[in-house]
Amino acid sequence: MASFSPLAPQAPTVGPSTPLEISTACDDGKSFAELFYKTVDKSRHTIAGFYHESASLVWNGNRIQGKASVVSFYEKLPACETTLQSIDAQPVLNLPALGQQPTIMVICGGRQKFGTKYKYFTECFMLTAEAGKWKIVSDTYRYFE
Repeated sequence: MASFSPLAPQAPTVGPSTPLEISTACDDGKSFAELFYKTVDKSRHTIAGFYHESASLVWNGNRIQGKASVVSFYEKLPACETTLQSIDAQPVLNLPALGQQPTIMVICGGRQKFGTKYKYFTECFMLTAEAGKWKIVSDTYRYFE
């Protein structure tokens, strides 16, 4: 699975986000989240395309660094079925650590079914543009227990 790119990420502007930047971030974030969880549920072996090489994942407080380690972690998780209950996305501007690349934050909430048990979760992605595609540079996941 290639990484997600419905619209070509645009260079950030200086100052407040424009209505177009906000709309694009919302649309791209929603589409990204829906595709990501569909991949987690049905074709997890293709998840690598979503992650930047230097990506990090914090899973319930446990840090995993680097794309290969993140992908390996996801591939070892038990099969699940995700129901998204909320998705929010917004542009994030001028992050020097990301080389001033277009960046959006996507926050998701929902539940995942593992066998007969349900777990509610929240997950926050920081996506940045790489070669015209959105890639996850930071992924933070937490169960509600």
